[in-house]
Amino acid sequence: MKLGLPRSEFPDLISAGLRDGKRGYVRRTELDVANGRPGVVAKTPGEKAVARARAQAQAAGERTLVPVYEQDGVTVIGTFVVGSA
Repeated sequence: MKLGLPRSEFPDLISAGLRDGKRGYVRRTELDVANGRPGVVAKTPGEKAVARARAQAQAAGERTLVPVYEQDGVTVIGTFVVGSA
């Protein structure tokens, strides 16, 4: 993703679409963990959960699911698929 900003200035919540047409937001840090971005260390409970899910998905040859939140950044409304099977 290119926003024309240094990565440190990317927004914390990034708009994401769900398969049912709903819109929500993924946390930038959780998306970085799910993508296996070099140098990214899971710190928060949410990031650690995504890191565990990523490890399990990779071992099984599956995709990683990242929580999609409402605008409040707390309420989970679905998941966003990262990677390829």
